[in-house]
Amino acid sequence: FSWSPLGVLRAANNKAVYREDGRVMSVEEKDLLTAARTFVGAGFASFEEMDLECLPNRDSLLYERLYGIEGASTVFRGTLRYSGFSTLLNVFKNMGLMSEAGGLVDNNTSSSTTTWPALLDRLCREGGYDNDDNGNNLHALLLDCAGGSVETAKKASSFLHWLGLTQRDEPAITLSDDGSLIKSFSDVLQDKLSYRDDERDMVLMHHAIKARFEGNKDETHYSSLQLYGDDNMSAMCQTVGYTAAVAADLVLKGTITRKGVVLPIEKDVYEPCLLALEREGLVFDEKVIVHEDEDDGAVPRREAAVKNAHGMTTTTTIPEHKVWQ
Repeated sequence: FSWSPLGVLRAANNKAVYREDGRVMSVEEKDLLTAARTFVGAGFASFEEMDLECLPNRDSLLYERLYGIEGASTVFRGTLRYSGFSTLLNVFKNMGLMSEAGGLVDNNTSSSTTTWPALLDRLCREGGYDNDDNGNNLHALLLDCAGGSVETAKKASSFLHWLGLTQRDEPAITLSDDGSLIKSFSDVLQDKLSYRDDERDMVLMHHAIKARFEGNKDETHYSSLQLYGDDNMSAMCQTVGYTAAVAADLVLKGTITRKGVVLPIEKDVYEPCLLALEREGLVFDEKVIVHEDEDDGAVPRREAAVKNAHGMTTTTTIPEHKVWQ
């Protein structure tokens, strides 16, 4: 994690709504992690090689008004994760490890659950798996929470063991917060999944915008960012820190003159910010696909202009379906 693991876990407890091909799709909190789909990087090879999945991210329809695209047939905001993330996390969610509930008290004994092995025993009992003397209760619970998938249950079991949560020898790991399961689970993940000195983080962003222009010509514009942390700063620190810094600098210089709380959705705000961020190495890779008609048997060509990494605008002609970068 290069940002709050608690934020990552709590995001998995949100509901989501978006529009796809004209249909409004709603996803309840309990179903969010099962709504992940394979991510297609639209020709960005580095994205496609990473085997990513995409989760719906809260209320996508809020952006219709902000961006002036009311009534667009598809409006979707998602979260990118490595493939398998959602399936594994859903097991722990089904177990109850993502619960905000406090008062971790065993109802059978009225005693506080202070260690992770004791908590897992309690969850097994609550799930109806407390009659096996061979230590198979946890495996049975995991199999149930994995929807019967033996492979997923084994992965979940291995992960809990790697985290040290099944270790019964002294000293067993204690819960960091008796008032919150999700906070305690988050603290364990933060301890085990912090970056080492020889590791770096990565930030990915991907935008796909399809629009129809005069003459019923369709274009799809892609804009993507892949940024790695370096010896000085994590990628998360760069994307958050530089963005705040250049905005403050542009306000102080008088380049941005708007007053009050301002969203970066107006050209006089986002254009100078993006140019300043490019100078700090935060550069988006852009592509355009032009979809031309074939009704007359010919393949028309049209011009497309895309700003490159250096802020220069290049114009080219594009045959049908050819990708220009």
